[in-house]
Amino acid sequence: VFRQAIAADPTYAAPHYNLATFLRKEGRFDEADAEFWRAVDTGIADPEMTIVRSALDYRERGQTQRAAQMFSEGLKRFPRSVPLLLNAGVFFGEQGQLKLARDLLTKAVELAPDNPKAHRNLAVALEALGDTAGALKHLEMVLQLDPGDQAAQAELSRLRRSPGVQ
Repeated sequence: VFRQAIAADPTYAAPHYNLATFLRKEGRFDEADAEFWRAVDTGIADPEMTIVRSALDYRERGQTQRAAQMFSEGLKRFPRSVPLLLNAGVFFGEQGQLKLARDLLTKAVELAPDNPKAHRNLAVALEALGDTAGALKHLEMVLQLDPGDQAAQAELSRLRRSPGVQ
């Protein structure tokens, strides 16, 4: 059915995306990815979040290398996408690629300085890299942007009690 729709109008993104989703469920990942990027190239709605969802779907399936590839290709195509930067930063941090996570999240903060999630995620990456001062700075920014954020308040309090912090 999807291939018939694609044959009828290869410039319509939806059947490419639907075929990609079907192929991914069947475990035919290379074919799925090719159709997915055709859907992006032909104008799928909200391509940046569609890329995020696809990458996270791969992560949930245990396909972390494919998730990483999805994020990397998405960032090549949309290098200034804050949602992509935030989600990729968190993903790569979870994978232990802390410097890459920091770099992506730093860019997200630069592009969206009023986004408390960007500052929070960057604080987590910085702390994991041993930059407590940087983490404190970004947690303080979270609270400037969202004074009622109790989780950020608790994290800031915990970090301030860390050895060597003044």
